[in-house]
Amino acid sequence: MKSDREIIQMWLHGKAKRTIKDYERDVEQFTQFVQKPLPEIELSDLQLFATDLNQRELKPASITRKINAVKSLFTFAAEQAHISFNVAAAIKPPKVASNLAGKILTKEEVQQLINAGVTERDQLFMLMSYAIATRISETCSIKWEDFTVQPNGTIQVTIHGKGGKVAPVLVPRVVWERLQVLRGEGELVFPISPRSAHDVIKRAVKAAGLNPKISAHWLRHAHARHTLTAGAPIHVVRDTLRHSNISVTNWYLESFPEESSSSYLDL
Repeated sequence: MKSDREIIQMWLHGKAKRTIKDYERDVEQFTQFVQKPLPEIELSDLQLFATDLNQRELKPASITRKINAVKSLFTFAAEQAHISFNVAAAIKPPKVASNLAGKILTKEEVQQLINAGVTERDQLFMLMSYAIATRISETCSIKWEDFTVQPNGTIQVTIHGKGGKVAPVLVPRVVWERLQVLRGEGELVFPISPRSAHDVIKRAVKAAGLNPKISAHWLRHAHARHTLTAGAPIHVVRDTLRHSNISVTNWYLESFPEESSSSYLDL
């Protein structure tokens, strides 16, 4: 039978470096608290741990992450038959208030931001990030060899995402045609580091006179919201953004309800 440590290492395998670091810290905190091997942990132990987290006055988002980390570990342990029953399934993490609505750029703001890029490459970096909803590190790592022109004329790019995830995404033809001006001898489409790309965004934000808090990730948020508003099926948006769970994609709908009972009041 495998040890708890072996199960934890198997569970962490393949996750993003940042996720591994956070989860290792969260699980270490949990195991230090309960002082029991995983197969002997009961629901009451988990409930006490959750109560202890609340009493520490941590941010709801931190508590939610820690509890979800433990729940994920127990789900994996149950799948591996390391524990006989997943007692963590009964624990519910606190709901975290979303401030996503304040991070969605309008279509006009997206265009302003892109047009404020100093060079054609800067503008195309932002256009690409918006068009295919890539994270800043993913856009920086795109190679020319990652593109494929399909027999029907559609253009596909393979995105190498966090946690080793690989996913194909369709590239709008207008974006593909504009990208051709960047073709050179290098293998990277955008030979730039994430740090330098961040500076590109901040310069464009300042030049456009937009919210100084805007980051490259806001283009990803904008893609999600704009495509859902245009009628894209939520599962298609989920796959494009490479969300592990459709509930994450649903945040973009929940943050902008199209109907509310308040609109029925005669005020």
